[in-house]
Amino acid sequence: MKAKFAGKLLLGMMILPGLWPAYAADRPLLGAEIWIEPGQTPLQIDTWFRDLADSHMPVARLFLMWPDLQSAPDKWNFTLYDAAFRAAEKYHIHIVATLTPSGLPPFLGGDGSQGGGVLPTTKDRQLAAVYIAKVVEHYRSSPALDTWLLVNEPGQAPVVNPAATVAFRKWLARQYSSVDQMNAAWGTAYKEFAAAQPPTSRQLFNRNRELDWRSFWEEYQTTQLRWIADRVRESDSSHPLHLNPAGLLSNLADVSDDLPSWRTFLDTLGCSIHPAWHFGLLNRDQYALGVSYLAIGHTDATPEQIHRAIDAGATLSKHLGNGSAGLIPRHSNVLWPQLADDRLTATLIADGHHLPNDMLKTVLRAKGIARSILVSDSVALAGMSPGHYETPVGGRVELNDKGRLSLAGTEFLAGAALPLKDGVARAMSYAGISLSESLRMATENPGRFVGGLGVLRVGAPANLIRFAVERDFSTLRIEAVMIKGRESSKE
Repeated sequence: MKAKFAGKLLLGMMILPGLWPAYAADRPLLGAEIWIEPGQTPLQIDTWFRDLADSHMPVARLFLMWPDLQSAPDKWNFTLYDAAFRAAEKYHIHIVATLTPSGLPPFLGGDGSQGGGVLPTTKDRQLAAVYIAKVVEHYRSSPALDTWLLVNEPGQAPVVNPAATVAFRKWLARQYSSVDQMNAAWGTAYKEFAAAQPPTSRQLFNRNRELDWRSFWEEYQTTQLRWIADRVRESDSSHPLHLNPAGLLSNLADVSDDLPSWRTFLDTLGCSIHPAWHFGLLNRDQYALGVSYLAIGHTDATPEQIHRAIDAGATLSKHLGNGSAGLIPRHSNVLWPQLADDRLTATLIADGHHLPNDMLKTVLRAKGIARSILVSDSVALAGMSPGHYETPVGGRVELNDKGRLSLAGTEFLAGAALPLKDGVARAMSYAGISLSESLRMATENPGRFVGGLGVLRVGAPANLIRFAVERDFSTLRIEAVMIKGRESSKE
């Protein structure tokens, strides 16, 4: 039997007040994940929810495990989960109910786990639809129910299965005007779209088929998440729908998570953070740093919302000056409150494309060097030759000879293509700051957020570079790299 509380905390989402009880707070709420398993008793379950209330933790995440709810055809048992909902009502705990539509029971071919990833067959979808309807209809009227979490930690690299292959072929027929056009892009000789096959391994040379497969899978995964949302909405039109992607510090495109496309069917979006997994730079006693920093970024929030976020603990402005509307009000906008509040440290992309020189200089004067961080925002195309490229995120993009990466045929940026060493050099020229100030923004300042890295002191890791600044301030020319005191080759 598992411990009464799972070994991770839930950080409540911040949204506008008045939408629903648990997330109408002025600051994030802490809660716990409670596992219900066969063999537990209603008395034990009641005790765990009482402990939550005594600890001032008003949120509980509950996995509604399909294998534990259905043991045979037409045999459903909600007894223990009913006990959990009763206890939550009794102690005024808000339940974030996590569905497990990919975790089929053993009698249906599952392994008894919560499952994960895209349902591989049409039959599995039909079975999952029955599970969703049963669970949602059973608990939609509970006063304790706060939110439906559609599936735990969505995100899956492309997997070849029969249903996906059929859908991929239909997708190709929409993308290409003819099979000949597809063959020319792939370097293949298929006679018809219905014969096309997804790649079964990484392509070493012509990667167009792999890029198509990844682009398709991102859309395919989003379609299934929307399908789950639609099934919930068929039985419950009022409670919010939520998702919690993991791996936010890695490459979300690698697991096909297209977060902007989820706006059409979600009410809130969170994340799953496991400091022991995501923050390898930190020692065990520093794991709390992993959930200590909240950032404001890529937002059209009002000044009032930004002030509330800062009061609730936000300490970073991500890519300040970017990732917001192209036209904003002159006074009441997303920029001024972030520039004015000294509790926020701003991260800035000094590549000459994301911020005009005047704005970069103005931001640095408002925030000061101590509250400014240089970042690159470099994407996978960084270092590539100028030209047009197809990408899993953003579609067709254009990289020009000055290092500007844009959505093809538009002025809209599609990420950055210059490394941080270029930003350090260019910030000196663009903003009129010294080398020491620019280096501080790329080393010591970000290091404050990861346990004090990025400084030279006795006992600090000897991770160093030797460089020269190019005369035109276009980049730093790296001459040597030292990792943990040992010199490494530039390659």
